[in-house]
Amino acid sequence: MLDKPLEFSDKQALTATAKSTVVHELTASSKDAWGTAISNQIGGASFNVSISTTMTSTGTAAITLVTKADATISSSGTTVATINVPAGSVAGTKFSVILPAGTERLAHLGAIITESGTISAGNCNIWLGFKNEVID
Repeated sequence: MLDKPLEFSDKQALTATAKSTVVHELTASSKDAWGTAISNQIGGASFNVSISTTMTSTGTAAITLVTKADATISSSGTTVATINVPAGSVAGTKFSVILPAGTERLAHLGAIITESGTISAGNCNIWLGFKNEVID
């Protein structure tokens, strides 16, 4: 399904509950770089979060990959994976979850950041990519 990483957020604030800045849509005409139709299979991909600005917090953040038939990504969608980011995570820290084989997505795929407690500063990058990928 992937021919390049799918970025959901670039330096998005962790200080409030929000959906990712980008929601990806898979249409019937979606094709990869070689013109091959893209399937809805995302099993084996890596759901990644990296902290780009150190969190100043006593709270935590749950970052959930969600798929839904429409673009209104919300907690009412189907949860694919969740990464829990602990209080005080420092810039450069990376969290990853490999999606189980057979995992499928609906028409839209995005992430939800849910703040718990108080986070006064901190940003993150969120993307779906390849196993063992390195961030730059």
